[in-house]
Amino acid sequence: MKMISLGNEEYEKTVTSQFIELIPEHLHVLTSNFDEGAYEVVRKEMHRMISTLYIMGLNISLKKEIDAIVNHNLNRNDFETYLNIVISTCLQAKLEAEELYLTFS
Repeated sequence: MKMISLGNEEYEKTVTSQFIELIPEHLHVLTSNFDEGAYEVVRKEMHRMISTLYIMGLNISLKKEIDAIVNHNLNRNDFETYLNIVISTCLQAKLEAEELYLTFS
């Protein structure tokens, strides 16, 4: 994010706030649709999340998982494994974003 913001703290604060606000809904859509077997909806939601993940730098650490979910025909177990990695990473990132947000003036 620092690279994208070029040191603009107000921008960093705004995108951090947006991430904190948006990620729970994204994760809800992922989990509820996976549980219902709506894998195409999960793929589409994962694709919609890419820009949010990119801004927070998560696209790099989740590249393999995002690619697998969005672009490959996975069996249920592999799909669930990749999805769980995305979800746990995003939950941890949300906690870190909340801590970061508190540091902005």
